[in-house]
This record gives sequence, C-alpha cells and structure tokens, in this order.
Amino acid sequence: MVPILLLAVVALAFIGMGSAGAKGAPAPRPVGPGLPPPPQPAPQPVPASSPADGGITVTPVGLPSPGITPGTIFGERGQGIPTTSRQAAANAMNNELARVGGFRLYDQPVYKAYQSAAGLTTDGFPGTHTMNSLATDVAAMGGTLASVPIFAWKSRTGTMQDYDGVNAPTAAEWLTPAPN
Repeated sequence: MVPILLLAVVALAFIGMGSAGAKGAPAPRPVGPGLPPPPQPAPQPVPASSPADGGITVTPVGLPSPGITPGTIFGERGQGIPTTSRQAAANAMNNELARVGGFRLYDQPVYKAYQSAAGLTTDGFPGTHTMNSLATDVAAMGGTLASVPIFAWKSRTGTMQDYDGVNAPTAAEWLTPAPN
C-alpha cells in the first residue's frame, strides 16, 4: 500500500508543476483556435540602385511601372529579370533593336544568340520566324516588341539589291557603322 501511495504523491506533485517539468521552466504559451497568430515581420523593400551608379532599378513583376518605353523589357525602364538564357537573349535582342531603331550588320551576334537560344536557324538574319518568336517571348515576359518592321529576308538576287527596305532593311540601315 505504501508504494502505491508514494507513487500517487509523486504523480500529483509532477502534475502540479504543469508542463514545465522538474526543471522549473515556464510553461509554453498555449496555441489553438481563437488565439491570434504571432505577428509576422514586415516585408523589406527591394533595394534599388540608381542609373547614376551604373545599377539597374528593379520593379517587381505585377506592379505597374511608369514610363515603360515600347521595345524595352528589363533594366532601368522595364520590369522583371530574365530567368532563362532564352529570356536573356530575347531581352538583349529586343532592347538592341529598340536602341538603334532597326537592324544592323554589327548586331548579328545578338541576333544569332537569340536564334540559338530559341532553337531557330542561327543565320543572323532576323526574318519572319525569328521576329514572330521574339514577339511571343517578349509578350510572355510582359514586354513590348521593339517598333521595327518585320522583313522576310529572302534573297532574290544574292546582292545588295535585296536590301531594299521591303524584303530586308535598306543597305544604308544594315551597313550603318557600329558606334564607338
């Protein structure tokens, strides 16, 4: 009888301590329905650098971005950040077309990079297939295609006569020297 009584006294003493146990630590705060959740920390703003220090201002996707120039997607005047090599190549080509306002022979490496990333024929001549693919990729990223004409780039004579402003850019546009 004494061992059972002793066991009962020890059990009552332990229960009297609550869930703190024998160490004397305070009991944890109860959690359950009707109790408010603990406060969450406020989201931190995205740091933005200024164009003066050579940085890129980032506007989170989904928020309106004032002053977006047609033909630009990313960087100072656009939104988002490319996440794939194809998006980066599309961004580079579209921004270059917008920057120079047309097609230039010296930009062929940019055109080839996009064509390669998009799985197109990599010839450096941004014809109908390349530009339609670019338009789709740019739109999927929330941007606008640079305001340039879309040429077929089909050679009829194999000479500079094909650079007529209808089939391809004019020879003067295409052969414009690269800026220093």
